[in-house]
Amino acid sequence: MSAGASVVIASYWAVNDFSTWLLMVDVYRHVLNNADSTAGGLQKASWALRAMTAAEAVARLDAERLVLEANRRQAEIDQNDEAYIASTIGLRGLAAERKRLMRFPVEARPFDIPYYWAAFGVHGALEGAAQISISKPVRP
Repeated sequence: MSAGASVVIASYWAVNDFSTWLLMVDVYRHVLNNADSTAGGLQKASWALRAMTAAEAVARLDAERLVLEANRRQAEIDQNDEAYIASTIGLRGLAAERKRLMRFPVEARPFDIPYYWAAFGVHGALEGAAQISISKPVRP
């Protein structure tokens, strides 16, 4: 907030990267497209994450994998390029997460437990859809 953001969403503990990505994409969607407050967007996104089935999570993961693969192909010219490195790391992480999600029955709700959604809080101005930024805990 010292950098000028009026609202910050922070996590109180380390959370699975994929579930955090799902949550934050939905927070942004609610805040930017539906003009929800940041707190309201976080609440709706948390509900959606809790209700998401394993099949829905795999579908979202597969869509993200296609984006990362396209980014990686574009960046293959210079393999030291940040986009190439990030997409390679991202693809490895998605492969591991997909393997984990495939162990669940398709109608199971793998993100229903509080570990995945209760770690996040909104700090700052709670009114309106002002600028938002996302912060992860700083580790020593």
